[in-house]
Amino acid sequence: MCFSLRQRDHLQLATAKLPGDVDVATFGSKLYQWASTLTFTGRNMPFALPFRTNPLDNGFELSLLRINQAGRPVSIGDIVATVEPEPGVGNVLFVRFYDTPDSGMDRRTPLPTDQWERLRAAADACVDIPVLMNSLPAAIKSAVTQSRQ
Repeated sequence: MCFSLRQRDHLQLATAKLPGDVDVATFGSKLYQWASTLTFTGRNMPFALPFRTNPLDNGFELSLLRINQAGRPVSIGDIVATVEPEPGVGNVLFVRFYDTPDSGMDRRTPLPTDQWERLRAAADACVDIPVLMNSLPAAIKSAVTQSRQ
C-alpha cells in the first residue's frame, strides 16, 4: 500500500530528519512494529478508540476506529508515518493526520466546512492522538538505533 500523501490536506503532527546511515526499510519496519503493538505493551493503555495498523513500504498507517450504523468498524482519522527523501536534506520522517469521510459520524453538529478547521475538529475527536504522539519520540530513537547500517 503506497500512495502519494502530498495530494491530500493533512495536519502535520511530527517531522524528524533521519541520520544518513539509517536503513529506511528497517526503520519503517521497526516503527510499524511499535505502532502495531501499542495496545499489547500495557504502557499506554487504555486507549479510548480501537485502532488498526497497516504497514507501508516506508512506515505505517494507523487508523482510529468507530463502529458505524451497519456495525462495521470505520476509520474516523488516520495517522500516517512515512520516510520520504527530501532534496538537500536526506530522509525525513513525516507523521501526518488525515480525516476520513466518517470523521464526523459521532458529532452532534456537522464538521466545519473549512478544510483546516475540519481537520482540527477531526483530530480533536481522536482523543488518543496525544498519547500516541507522546510515545512516538522514544519509538523513533529506538528504530534509529536498530536500523543503523
